[in-house]
Amino acid sequence: MNKLFLICFFCFGVTALKAQKIDSVGTKTKDNVLDQKVFTWVEKMPDFPGGLNAYKRFLASNLVYPESARQRGVKGFVRVSFIVEMDGNLSDFKVLKSLSKEMDAEAVRVLRNSPKWIAGTQNGSPRRVAMTLIVGFPPESLAVPKDTSVFYIKMVGNEETLVDSKDKADFYRVVLPPDTTVDKTLAVINEFYRSGRKKMIGNATIIDRQLLLSGSCMEFYENGKRKSIKNYVDGVQTGDYSQYYPSGKLYITGECSPDGSKKIKDARDTTGKIIASDGIGNMIIYSNDFKRIVEEGPIVNSVEEGEWHGMSADSARSIINYKHGLFQNGKSFDQKGLAYPDKQPFPVPAYPGGKDALWTFLQNTIRYPSVAKEAHVQGQVYVSFNVERDGSLTNVHVVRGAGSGLDEEAIRVIKLSSKWNPGMLGGIPVRTQYTLPISFSLQVEN
Repeated sequence: MNKLFLICFFCFGVTALKAQKIDSVGTKTKDNVLDQKVFTWVEKMPDFPGGLNAYKRFLASNLVYPESARQRGVKGFVRVSFIVEMDGNLSDFKVLKSLSKEMDAEAVRVLRNSPKWIAGTQNGSPRRVAMTLIVGFPPESLAVPKDTSVFYIKMVGNEETLVDSKDKADFYRVVLPPDTTVDKTLAVINEFYRSGRKKMIGNATIIDRQLLLSGSCMEFYENGKRKSIKNYVDGVQTGDYSQYYPSGKLYITGECSPDGSKKIKDARDTTGKIIASDGIGNMIIYSNDFKRIVEEGPIVNSVEEGEWHGMSADSARSIINYKHGLFQNGKSFDQKGLAYPDKQPFPVPAYPGGKDALWTFLQNTIRYPSVAKEAHVQGQVYVSFNVERDGSLTNVHVVRGAGSGLDEEAIRVIKLSSKWNPGMLGGIPVRTQYTLPISFSLQVEN
């Protein structure tokens, strides 16, 4: 199902004003020259398949601490540069910071055996990109807890904030050591409402203080009824899922893709009557608290088809026509009943001046944190915020961080942004949630 107001934007490098040429081979055509050129920055930087956490898992599973170095007590990190080719293969390995001969060789060996990366792109075309990574010895272990820990958590918007007592918390989380009969790498997670009723049970890995759900996870309403059953891989929901009404009756069964898109297989109304089966029927989409209907209309092959009726949190009504899940046309009505015909689906919020202006703002405002720079930490920080009807930004928080001060820097910069052009529903400004990934990458040193 298409959701209105969750948008992923393009990524930015924040340490180079423009791509720099490291190496090139003269050829007869412009395209061939670009194919040979090596960039230190492109619009979308290369990424390890699965992201930073998958990279850490890869190192933990494949890096061998040389026995001779272990006996000498040698610890530290090796910094290696390489080129991510247009097909995702890695080449041209160079050790920029050496630890010892055997450790340097092991760091290069592991990176040579890395799976193909997701290639970097410029204007939608793959490019050769130089990268720098650090390989630590001994390998960074996954933070599997040895003792039971309890965390009291208060929600501020969509952000979790730790507090010092249960009385101040909205819920509390109990993290237990792994059940070795199931998986020795997964901590056992139990969450409880302040009343003591169970909120969630599941398993997770903990990397850089991030809780990454893994496997099946079950959520509960505060009344004790089952809320959902979801499956996760490294904190990302994927695979089959089920959702339930607060009464405990089944609401939806479907399938979730790693990119966040969902396909509804079956759905029922509050009485248990089937309203959609095998992706065909009439759907009712509720607000998170099930107190109001957000959208309703027919689906075919699990996507919208025909006329849908919607209601935003700002009480703007809409009638939208879909074909094969794609917006065709529609109109919206404000609180006074005035109609606004619309030939565009849902114009999303935008920085004034567009992508180029946003790039310039970020480039001029972001300061690479010294801690991250010294440790050669790179990565993407996903910042979420609300664009209000007047264009102001609220509830700025990190939904996926990179650590070492990069998260805090991303938040600081977004809070300095000027007002945005708000999202629209049929010509009516509406409050919109927006997610912006910002890439931090260091240049390769000569």
